Amino acid sequence: MAQQIGSLEDEDLILSSNRLSPPAFGFQQILVFKTFTGRALLVLLLFSFILFTGLLMAIFIQVSNICRPHEMEPSKQEIYQELNQLKSGLARLCRPCPCEWTFFLGNCYFFSNSQRNWHESVIACQDVGAQLVVIKSAEEQNFLQLQISKSNHFSWIGLSDLKHEGTWHWVDNSTLLTSS
Repeated sequence: MAQQIGSLEDEDLILSSNRLSPPAFGFQQILVFKTFTGRALLVLLLFSFILFTGLLMAIFIQVSNICRPHEMEPSKQEIYQELNQLKSGLARLCRPCPCEWTFFLGNCYFFSNSQRNWHESVIACQDVGAQLVVIKSAEEQNFLQLQISKSNHFSWIGLSDLKHEGTWHWVDNSTLLTSS
């Protein structure tokens, strides 16, 4: 004989009955499961979905904290500085002179548009780690004449007689060599 253990309105969830098992002369518990119908099935599915979604969210949060901790994220400023360093390093590999400078016979030349006197020009060159040009060959002199004529500006070279009137020295302290 089966007796009802629990019910949801008119739905039987689990039935249990005790029956005499002839060979063993003992009692054997038999559980009979009936299928869920209606609202009970919907509630069970909704509960399972919510539990599964919560579990997935917890796993996702833990994995994202392990893979990318917040204190390790670089700021936009750090990324920008790193990109500029890479860019300038790459530019030096591909081009021996800074931008706006001209390369000729192993040297870099900058033709300024600013109007300064000779002494101010010497200081401006020193400020960027350079010097006024010291001409060492006829090829270099021809190159410079061509570049200066294109710009239509006056230019200073690194030659002066400031130390002794009439004795010409370059800014690197070498003397002017004249050819006859």
